[in-house]
Amino acid sequence: VDYTSWKSRGWCRLERISRLLSHEPHPTILQVTRADTVFEIGAHEYLVEPVGLGEFSDKRDRLSLSPVVENLLARKLHTYRSANWKDYRHLLAWCPKLLEGLEVGWETVLPWQIGQRKPHVEIIPCSNIDPLADFMRLLQIRGSAARSPLPLLIASGLGSLPVMKALLQIRAHVACRHGRN
Repeated sequence: VDYTSWKSRGWCRLERISRLLSHEPHPTILQVTRADTVFEIGAHEYLVEPVGLGEFSDKRDRLSLSPVVENLLARKLHTYRSANWKDYRHLLAWCPKLLEGLEVGWETVLPWQIGQRKPHVEIIPCSNIDPLADFMRLLQIRGSAARSPLPLLIASGLGSLPVMKALLQIRAHVACRHGRN
């Protein structure tokens, strides 16, 4: 068993994302390859290797992990929403990828939705007068930050066509890259 086989397993991927979503300031994993060799591995691989796409010897395990990952994400989003809007927005944008392969819709992890299984469309409360203003107010995005790629990524993940259209009209950047906004 090496790190490559470990990280391909669904349960091990759960361990990795649990570490990342913990309250530790710098979550890392130590990989011991020999008695005298230790590597520090960042938990960042969780982004491209979600729990739901891991290998499971019993397919029912994937179903039992869905609520665990959902709960971990919901708690971390709740923590970020009350103290760190930048990290909140970034984690929110990654939710669809992190929940890929699991039996849960990512809208259920939003802090204002915990315990309320509402339809996908109601995630962004729209006044039908200005859906973009509602979206921006909800995520506390102001000024030129609206034209960064992140709001467009979040709106597309939420499936809000009116907000996506409005963001494109104000020339939101389409390129999804990791930036400062």
